Amino acid sequence: MLPALKQALFPDAPSGDDAKALTEAAKQLIYLWYVSAFYLVIPDSNPPTRAWVYGTPEQYRRALLWSVIQAHAPMTPGGQPGYWASAPKI
Repeated sequence: MLPALKQALFPDAPSGDDAKALTEAAKQLIYLWYVSAFYLVIPDSNPPTRAWVYGTPEQYRRALLWSVIQAHAPMTPGGQPGYWASAPKI
């Protein structure tokens, strides 16, 4: 985004560490909505790594992502036998 446009749209936008913290929090919220998971840093590993931490299987199955892409969550029942043989409705 152009700096002048960004300043016009977000005059009090946080910067530096505040912006980074806000960005990370927003990402976690989006991950939680869409896939029912957190993408967290594992501090005890050397070097620190990231890992997906999912909720229950039911939370994963009901995550927003699957309704958005009109599909069922992988590794969960999707429909009647042979449902995959027909083209999706667009």
